[in-house]
Amino acid sequence: MKGFSIEQGDVLLSIQLVLTREEESGKRLLAKPAAAGAASRRLQPTVARPRPANLRPAPSPSVPQRQPAIPPVPSIPSTRSGTAPHSAGPPLMVDPLTGVGTLHALRRDWMLQQAWPGSGAEPSAVVALDVAGLDGIREAMGAQAGNQVLKSLVDVAPFTLRTQDRVYRSGRNQLALLLPATDEAGAESARKGLEDALQRTLAGRGYPEIRLSARKVDAVALAS
Repeated sequence: MKGFSIEQGDVLLSIQLVLTREEESGKRLLAKPAAAGAASRRLQPTVARPRPANLRPAPSPSVPQRQPAIPPVPSIPSTRSGTAPHSAGPPLMVDPLTGVGTLHALRRDWMLQQAWPGSGAEPSAVVALDVAGLDGIREAMGAQAGNQVLKSLVDVAPFTLRTQDRVYRSGRNQLALLLPATDEAGAESARKGLEDALQRTLAGRGYPEIRLSARKVDAVALAS
């Protein structure tokens, strides 16, 4: 009996040892896959989750850029008279106040007469007429009164001069006459006729006596 008990005890101990080893072996087998899964998860690369298309990153605060300074506009140089230079254009041929030709028109007409001279023995004469005392009339009676003297002188010219004679305005208080085939006596006759006709026209209007002075214009000045 005693021998049987020892042998039976050995057998039971052996079975218990075997079961214990199998249980521990099973635990180790279960632990290995779990550890391997954790290790594989650590080794897998991290993949960024896609951002929705309609979401944009918040703009970073930008530093305002300094705008370049705008250079000043260059000033237009002034002429000697203090006015800005006017743009080049066609010359003015008609005086806006009196309606007669200007110096440009006088120069053009004189050169045409030189190119096609008439049959007269005397050449064309250019006479400058100065209206004496016109500035005093403007100061005493106003600018319109002075302008009226010039207009009246132009108005009486067709009734005093010849058909081929022409009148031009050459200055503030000055007119010019283009007299084809006219000598000095003919130029003086034209001046006297205009002066008398002007006095008759202005008579009774409060104007003082107006005199016209005539001087011959050098043809070289017209050709230049």
